[in-house]
Amino acid sequence: MSLKKRKRKAKRVDYGEIIVICEKDLKHKRIDGRKVDAWCWDDGSVVQIQKGARGKRRLRLCVHELLHVCFPEEKFPNVTESSILHAEKILADVLWAEGYRRSDNKIF
Repeated sequence: MSLKKRKRKAKRVDYGEIIVICEKDLKHKRIDGRKVDAWCWDDGSVVQIQKGARGKRRLRLCVHELLHVCFPEEKFPNVTESSILHAEKILADVLWAEGYRRSDNKIF
């Protein structure tokens, strides 16, 4: 299936050039032999989140991948994966503690 068709078919929220695809089966996706629950395309235009991710885990996956969009390797070579993980934990924990939750109410 072409990218154009996948973008049209998938549930998504557009934020300028970032597209968050909510329902993507990544169970066979691996990086360095490890299972992947979320994925940010190299150009930062698409963020895919594992189908079925819920609650705080989903929030952490979204925050983590959006940090990769904000700090792409080619523009920020000093930002390591451990830095991304550290920032993800802080941001997701604070957002969760402040009561941010996903709502299925469609307001758009």
